Amino acid sequence: MIIDCRFDRLKPGAGRQAWQRGHIPGAYYADQDNDLAAATQTGSGRHPLTDAQDFGALLGSWGVTP
Repeated sequence: MIIDCRFDRLKPGAGRQAWQRGHIPGAYYADQDNDLAAATQTGSGRHPLTDAQDFGALLGSWGVTP
């Protein structure tokens, strides 16, 4: 299982676009803002960790199991 997490903070969407242009066959794309981080709140920082259950569900949808 390959999960591509390319990200350019200055160019939102650039990582996904790079993945779409070419990636290892079967690789999934995990977006830093939408898949790997929770919504920001006061004091949480730019990319707080997403909820473990939500992240587990995303991985499960890609076929990742414990």
